[in-house]
Amino acid sequence: MLDVIIISYNGRKLTEECIKSLDNLSTKNINFKITIVDNNSNDDTVEFIRNNYNNINIIANKKNLGYAAAVNIGMKNTSSDFAIITNNDVVFTPDSIEKMLNFLKENHNAAVVAPQQLYPDGKWQRSYGDFVGIKSGLKYLFLVTLFQNHYFRKFYKVGKRKRPKRVEYADGAVLCIKREIFNKVNGFDEDYFFYSEEMDFCYRVKLASYSVWHLPTSIVYHHRGGSDLAMRFTEKKQEMLIASKILFCDKHLSNFEKKLYVLLEKLHHKFMLLSYKIICKLKNTEKTTSKLNYYQLMHRIWIRK
Repeated sequence: MLDVIIISYNGRKLTEECIKSLDNLSTKNINFKITIVDNNSNDDTVEFIRNNYNNINIIANKKNLGYAAAVNIGMKNTSSDFAIITNNDVVFTPDSIEKMLNFLKENHNAAVVAPQQLYPDGKWQRSYGDFVGIKSGLKYLFLVTLFQNHYFRKFYKVGKRKRPKRVEYADGAVLCIKREIFNKVNGFDEDYFFYSEEMDFCYRVKLASYSVWHLPTSIVYHHRGGSDLAMRFTEKKQEMLIASKILFCDKHLSNFEKKLYVLLEKLHHKFMLLSYKIICKLKNTEKTTSKLNYYQLMHRIWIRK
């Protein structure tokens, strides 16, 4: 038995698309139950689900409690040994869940496994990352992460990479989790309202001597931002993202490590801002202007930290 827990906040049509993809799973011998935890959507998500899906359990929060709290509520109201935690803007391919579930069953030390996320047009999407800290700060400053992402976006082909990869943390849009270990590390930390909650969870999973994996043969399509379509690139969104990283530092790093990490982020964004100012003078396109605006915003936020 498997529980699929969908976290939703608006985006009813995307939620419906997610449910339909679950109905189309190729493996019928996996018994699963869908639970939707809705964070007080102001569209008709809750009413639509109740009127059209009698077999889905929906938990309607009276206010937006944040992603971490919604996950914990979903886990407390389900009981299977394995659970899929997913955003509502994800479309599962027919064998994606079977592959993740089999991987966890076959690997005793594995606590979490995540699929390869693609954008709806099939382009590569980052699905895992490094913990916030000095290492990740240095990789940003020296453009290692930037070039890695560019390489994967440019040369990614479905099926090219087949070997599972042990990672520091997996992106929280889709996670397949062993419930026993979820409970052992006390679930998600509800101090995180939105962003970095999965990083914190995976960090504590690794502290408990379990492993987190990325499974490239399991494919899902992720709209990214579907639970709040109006908030894809705003100052508020970036403020929340950076605040969550600082919170992670406060919880898990020394004061020195935190200060050095913040300094590295400031230097990185200052460098990128200056670079795009030069690039825009040489090649002023919509794309370069958008990048310049992004780094102006990010530099402005980081400099306040």
